[in-house]
Amino acid sequence: QFELRLTSACDCCGQVRSLSLYANTLSASSAKLLPPSNPPMTKALTNQERSKYYEIARPDVDGKHRYSGLDPEIANAVRLLRWCDALVFVYPTWWFNVPGALKSFFDRTFLPHVAFSLPPENNLQLDGGGEGPSTTSTGLVPLLTNIKKIGVVTTYGAPKPVALLAGDNGRQMISRAFRPLFNNECPMVWMGLYNIHGTTLQERQSFLSNV
Repeated sequence: QFELRLTSACDCCGQVRSLSLYANTLSASSAKLLPPSNPPMTKALTNQERSKYYEIARPDVDGKHRYSGLDPEIANAVRLLRWCDALVFVYPTWWFNVPGALKSFFDRTFLPHVAFSLPPENNLQLDGGGEGPSTTSTGLVPLLTNIKKIGVVTTYGAPKPVALLAGDNGRQMISRAFRPLFNNECPMVWMGLYNIHGTTLQERQSFLSNV
């Protein structure tokens, strides 16, 4: 059975935390699973998240981020994103893209005031040009600059040439849409096992060893 896992590591304290999106559980480096949140994590934006998308994660009037408008499990995931300095995504590639549960996770956690902010109207310069906060190539002001490394481990049913011909959309989304929201020197390591159904046990074991 496949599970989606988002791992956050912090060099200062050496901690690693793993979030399973399917089981909706959070584990620390001790591997002790915490009970899932109640109610369980939904797989889509809630009505409130959709209608108040640009405001729901805005800091409180005192400037502190309490995320009181977010569901508890989403607020917890957002705090993880702001805490960590590295991310590792582990998931199966379906139809040349990330699974729906991971896409939903992105939609619900990479929010305005969390992952990015919109530039002031008088600051339309990209990559540090002009006055005001620097924007990325996508025109957003990055806020997750604490993240300095990103890794992806994924499997494909298709051979690599077919995945590339189809656009390899999951890779493009993570590298071109999300990576600019991190530290501007953030490297990305991509490890893909292609044509998984045509691989031998030895090939799969070799891939795991490389991971």
